[in-house]
Amino acid sequence: MHEQLGYLVAISELPNVDLRILPLDGEHMVATGPFNYLRFRQLHEVPLGDIVVYENLTGMDDIESESELHQYQVVFESLVRAALDPTRSNALISTVAEQVWHYPA
Repeated sequence: MHEQLGYLVAISELPNVDLRILPLDGEHMVATGPFNYLRFRQLHEVPLGDIVVYENLTGMDDIESESELHQYQVVFESLVRAALDPTRSNALISTVAEQVWHYPA
């Protein structure tokens, strides 16, 4: 577990990664189940729309309809607001990693 936490700390310092911890004792929506909200920068003349990808029992599905995407966008933005900021999240992960490392066997 210590190595996993160290890896999270390392990747959270990359410029294209925004890692945030969602406190379990906070007031936030978690009944949505896990999902990935993907936003793409426009690099060409044809813009790429947002996509939500989620896992289910038999595989993965994606959502591209604008009305459904909007619901996930609202939930995603709510979770971001409820989460610790990246600096505090990184500090928490580092603290837990240090506690795990020094935990007596």
